[in-house]
Amino acid sequence: MNLIVQYMTYFAYSIVWIFIGIFIANAVVEFGLSRYVAKPFKPIVKTAKMPPALSSVLALSIIDSRAAHSALSSLYGRGFMGDWHVVACFMIMTPFGAVPLLARHFIPLAYALLGPYVATLYLLAVFSSLFIRMSLGILVARRLKWRQEHLDLATHVNCGKKVILRGILKSTAKFTWRIGLRLFLVSWILIILTYFGFFNYINTLIEPFITNLGLRGEVAAIAATRAVSPSAGVYVAGQLMAAQELSVKDVLVGLLLGTLLFLLTSDYPRHIFPYHSSIYNVKLAAKLTAIGMSLSATFFSLIITILLIFF
Repeated sequence: MNLIVQYMTYFAYSIVWIFIGIFIANAVVEFGLSRYVAKPFKPIVKTAKMPPALSSVLALSIIDSRAAHSALSSLYGRGFMGDWHVVACFMIMTPFGAVPLLARHFIPLAYALLGPYVATLYLLAVFSSLFIRMSLGILVARRLKWRQEHLDLATHVNCGKKVILRGILKSTAKFTWRIGLRLFLVSWILIILTYFGFFNYINTLIEPFITNLGLRGEVAAIAATRAVSPSAGVYVAGQLMAAQELSVKDVLVGLLLGTLLFLLTSDYPRHIFPYHSSIYNVKLAAKLTAIGMSLSATFFSLIITILLIFF
């Protein structure tokens, strides 16, 4: 029963914020506010040879990534973008979408528990992987053909504010309803998988992998804890660093390995894929998730390998 309450509470919370995010996205676009918030992102869009209108999507991603994906979904649904256009935008806006979450929740915790030096190195490693992803997204975007002359985010032209507002509310409610149905189904699938211990089984499978790397027990403990809970992992890292005199290398390897395991076993399958599948079709959602997982696995594995070999 607690499991159902937990997931349904998260479902209700998600629907509220999805509605707010979509409403903000539509309002920013339809009332013409996007041209003001999009200016800092125009150089990136120009470098990627993308339509100027997409600078508004990048701007939205730093405010609310759900709003940005909603805008992309609207363009995709109207036939202005194909799968790979969405993939390129997804890769480019990933670091901007991560900024609010890291700034509000993770950065203060990391600096308080790990100290300025270790926290800065850890966050630099995380952000470097995101900006490498953005760079690859720009390269992908430059190879695509974009509908420059027809792409337009706005759907209401030369209408009064009341008419535009009614249109915004109607489209927001319609979109939220469609997302809500899919998200409700996905939530119940996750409830069933969790009830039968699927994710615990995955975590059990990865424990030998941590041990076989020959890491200290404390490092494995940091990685295992971080793989389950980001905040708890940082707390354990800070405590063990102080009590067991772990090196900076040990702490960083534990945190980065735990981050990678968290992304692969929890964040992507339990949060990112369900959300993407509620906005895009399942095929595109699976493509976005697979690309995100592959890039995360590659980047973090490379950083961890460099730390283990050269430090």
